[in-house]
Parts: sequence; C-alpha cells; structure tokens
Amino acid sequence: MMCIMHRCLIAAVMLAAGVIGADADDVADFYKSKTFTIVVGHEVGTGFDIYSRVLARHIGRHIPGNPSVVVQNMVGASGLTPANWLYNVAPKDGSVIMTFVHTAALEPIFGNGAARFDAAKFTWVGNMDEGAGICGVSPASGIGRFEDLLVKEVPFGSTGATGPLGKYALAVKNLLGAKIKVVSGYQGSASVKLAINRGEVHGICGLSMSSVTSQWRDEVQSGAFKAILQLSGKQPIPGVAQIDAYAKTTEDQQVFGLIFGVASAVMLVVFFQSIWPSL
Repeated sequence: MMCIMHRCLIAAVMLAAGVIGADADDVADFYKSKTFTIVVGHEVGTGFDIYSRVLARHIGRHIPGNPSVVVQNMVGASGLTPANWLYNVAPKDGSVIMTFVHTAALEPIFGNGAARFDAAKFTWVGNMDEGAGICGVSPASGIGRFEDLLVKEVPFGSTGATGPLGKYALAVKNLLGAKIKVVSGYQGSASVKLAINRGEVHGICGLSMSSVTSQWRDEVQSGAFKAILQLSGKQPIPGVAQIDAYAKTTEDQQVFGLIFGVASAVMLVVFFQSIWPSL
C-alpha cells in the first residue's frame, strides 16, 4: 500500500503544481528547503494519526529533495476546523497535506455554514485503509448481540454532530430502531475508548475494523469490547450482524448504501491543496 500511496502523492504534487516536465533539480531544490508537513485532523492515538505517522516515516525519501517530514495534530468540530484551515490558511506551495474524516468533506453540500471550503477543489491523493465499519460495545452495556440493542438503551460515545461516530450511531438509531443514547463531546475514537474503559459510555459506532484489531486489540482479546454490527465492508465479519440484513425494501438497501457504504473506504483519506510557485 505504501508503494501505491507514494506514487499517488508524487503524481498529485506534480500535477496540482503544474510542473510536469520541470527541471528535476529545481523541484528537488524546492523541497530541500522545505519541511513537508502531514496535518492530522484528529487527536493522537486514532487510526488517522497512526496511519499518518507510518506514512511520515517513509514518504520523505520518495519526494524529490527528500524533505524532512513532520506530523501535526489539529482537532476541532469533527474535522471542519482542520478542513477550513487547509482551504483558507495552509501554505499552498506543495509543502502540506492533511488527513481528516471523510464526512467533513460533505458538510458544504449539506448546507453547513461552518464548512468554509469547496471540497471539489481539494486534490484527493489516496485512501490508506479500506475496511469494514462496525458498531461495538463493552460488557457493561449488557448487550450480547445487536438485537439486544433494539430493546435496551445504551450510551454510545461520539465526537460532534459532523463526525462519523455520531452520524453512524444516529443512523443506526433512526433507521434500525436501536436504543442508542448518543453522548457527544469526545475528541475522537481514542477518547471514546478511554471513556468506555472508565464506564462513562458503553459503545461506539463508525469504528474501522482495522482499528479494532490494532488499537483496540487488548480490549477485544480480554473481552472488554466486541463488534455487534457490521456497517460496511466487502467481506462479512464472522459472528457479527450485517446491516444489510435489516433492509426490508430496495429503498432501504439504497439508503443503507448511501449512508454506510462510504464507511468501507474510510479512516484515512489524504487531501492535498497546492499551487506550486514558479520554478
């Protein structure tokens, strides 16, 4: 995946900058004097953060001039704050890329006045995690399987109104009738995990299965957390209810696909905005 990502990144840098065919030495000289920054629109310890730091360890040697690479975290408004910063404030010289949650990119379309950017003008570089989105709970929830959530209310942790954790929890609540009480205000999935371990909340929706098997591995192995509903993904997760099974009509299937389908291609999408200086 790293090979594919670095090729996409370099191509995006060159094309967005309009310097295909420019002297390679000039491009290398430009980056030698720059720090290449990956801004993560999430808190430390989330999947976005971890994947970005893995990328930072390798991408520098694939960029002409081999610039030093740093990772910075910027949290706010479930991704809108960093997206606004990238569009309106960040250097537009090819030295900055960013990761932020995919749902933020749709906020201008939904009429959110706080989204001060045009997502169509970002250059989408790539996606470093295509997996299954899930909802999961702790033993304190008293939930053994998803059907139990249809009769017993459970508090689920989320970020803000524009974040996927809240959006997916509310979608499962409103479309399937799950008795989910959304508790907002957490910075990200890492904070929700701590809240689950403290007993403040007992569940989470919109989490990538790859995050469950990595950052949440200890909780899964100890029985402190388990997936109960698969929202997306090409391969079924054994022993986990599939959301498509609750679609009663073709219209339901279309709605589920629209809302939950993107969760199979999320967790880390890199956005890039650049206007290269004249070389």
